[in-house]
Amino acid sequence: MESEIKELRRENETLKRETEACLAMNNKLRRSLGQTTKHSKVQLQKIAELNEKLSAERERHSEENTGSSNLGEIQMRLNRTANLLSQTKEELNEMRQRLSDVQERLTVAEQVTAATQQRAPQQSDTSEQLELELTLQQRPTECTGIVLIFERLLLGHQERPQDFG
Repeated sequence: MESEIKELRRENETLKRETEACLAMNNKLRRSLGQTTKHSKVQLQKIAELNEKLSAERERHSEENTGSSNLGEIQMRLNRTANLLSQTKEELNEMRQRLSDVQERLTVAEQVTAATQQRAPQQSDTSEQLELELTLQQRPTECTGIVLIFERLLLGHQERPQDFG
């Protein structure tokens, strides 16, 4: 029985040492757990910050992609507008050419009209002179002096139309 007691005491001492070792280990683990918890909290905070940055970056990237698609759409609109401008310039040049042709024709028509208007009085004077000559040929020579005066007046008028016009 004494041997049993000694053995039990030895076991008890061994258990005490194991318990102390376990308590020491338990304290070390608690400290380590506390440090790990603090570290985890710091890590969680860093993870949250990085997630926020990641979200902001994704949003910015999404906006850039949207901006790129908007840029592509704006580029397409710009190209369409440039094409329309080019077509409008071509139409304008065609219109200018037509206008130039019309102005040229108008100038020619005005010149023809002016020439015709200048010939009309001359032809009128010529027909009046012919009538006068016919009349004189039918009349006796008594009016010859008056006719010569008229002829000179008419011929003078034809030679200098600017004086009477």
